[in-house]
Amino acid sequence: LALAAVAAGLAAGGEVDISPGLPGWVHSIDPMYTHRVEYEARFGGLKLPQGGRRYGAIKKIPRVDPKTEKKIVIQFQFHQTVMSCSGGYLKFMSDDGLPDDLVEFNGETQYSFMFGPDKCGAKDRVQFIMTLYNTRTKQHVQHEIVQNIPTSKVEEALYTVVVDLEKERVAIGVNGDIPGYVS
Repeated sequence: LALAAVAAGLAAGGEVDISPGLPGWVHSIDPMYTHRVEYEARFGGLKLPQGGRRYGAIKKIPRVDPKTEKKIVIQFQFHQTVMSCSGGYLKFMSDDGLPDDLVEFNGETQYSFMFGPDKCGAKDRVQFIMTLYNTRTKQHVQHEIVQNIPTSKVEEALYTVVVDLEKERVAIGVNGDIPGYVS
């Protein structure tokens, strides 16, 4: 199951709530995202009804001020029944690079970081990719944090990433087990 995106950005027009339980969430109109995210009252969150499909939903969240915030902690619970070859990623985007209308975001929309479970064949990990702008080359470069952290074997898992802005390091964990920081 793939949750395409969650955005930290400026919302323009076009916002249509997915449901009353998830205000502010918007579906992408990109044909790549063939299915629609639903609201699951039992869990109080997003539901991806079918495995092996692409889902795209986006929501504006508050901007983090690195001058006052020294760490960013992101946690989300992932309820899965079967995860054979798929992922459950969240992508966080800055204001720059977002489309004027959030419904137009797609797989090519620039993100600051992506994080979540990724499992296919022998590959079983929690993935974290950060995109940084190289001022010398004037290009965005992706950096993947590689830690051997398998996705949870249980139906419900709590995924955590801690971004230490002050010391420029990242820690990733599953179900409260956070082995340490990686620079």
